[in-house]
Amino acid sequence: MLEQFLKANKVDAQLLESPTEIRAVEKLAKHLGLPLSAVAKCVLFVEEKRLEAVLALFESSKQIDLPKLENASGLRSLRPALPQEALEMAGYPVESIPPISVYGIKTFLSKSLLEKKEIFCPGGDYQHILKIPPAQIQEFGFEVEAVEII
Repeated sequence: MLEQFLKANKVDAQLLESPTEIRAVEKLAKHLGLPLSAVAKCVLFVEEKRLEAVLALFESSKQIDLPKLENASGLRSLRPALPQEALEMAGYPVESIPPISVYGIKTFLSKSLLEKKEIFCPGGDYQHILKIPPAQIQEFGFEVEAVEII
């Protein structure tokens, strides 16, 4: 699904294949020989009452500030999505949601990522890694808003 999105939209990004499954950003950074600051987490958050979701993208070396995300999104009581919710809402496994090719879910991009030339993040499944410039996320993500969420 992500590979087709990249080709169809001519996104300036690379989908790298891993010989082994990678289920955590820490393992992704280690596999690539990169610091955690070069790897981004893509976390789907869900509002409990209305089951509305938002995607938060931030440096793996940082912690999300949930009140800042709630303020930016206008949603309250956000929590990380459960595995089944991630599949149903985003179409991807919970630990491999990419920052693009997720329809109908607003994306909040940490401003600190905009300072980077490129970032590495989950690539839609456990054996792919997406290498992408943050500007491409802004262009091809769904309703992307750059805010301070860490």
